[in-house]
Amino acid sequence: KMGDINKIIFNVGTNDIRYERFGTIKYQEPVNELIGKARNYFPQAMIYIVPVLPMKNMYRYTVDNVLSFNEILKRAASLYSCEYVDCFGYFLSDDWRDINKSLYCWDGLHLNARGLHLLGTWIYRIIFDFY
Repeated sequence: KMGDINKIIFNVGTNDIRYERFGTIKYQEPVNELIGKARNYFPQAMIYIVPVLPMKNMYRYTVDNVLSFNEILKRAASLYSCEYVDCFGYFLSDDWRDINKSLYCWDGLHLNARGLHLLGTWIYRIIFDFY
């Protein structure tokens, strides 16, 4: 039953932005539509938005795409009274200049078991009200 839904977690964008050569602004409207619909259909629910996690800098536009898409997500969170789950830094190296390679598979995009555990911990905290 729709009234029983009290939490919604969104984690979107990685595959969409990875090869996007001309920026991510075209995703602003679809993201706002998605979050807006969720807010409209489930007004009582707490909506959590997980950022796109860091990924290996594959192309000259990779970092800009990740950061700008996360800004889109942050704006949507603010616009629709959602919680932006700021876990991005936990997946970076100690100097914050690269991914934490111990959390990623060889491709620098997908999380390995350690990385999945860390992301799962964040999701667990949301689900069980430790966030």
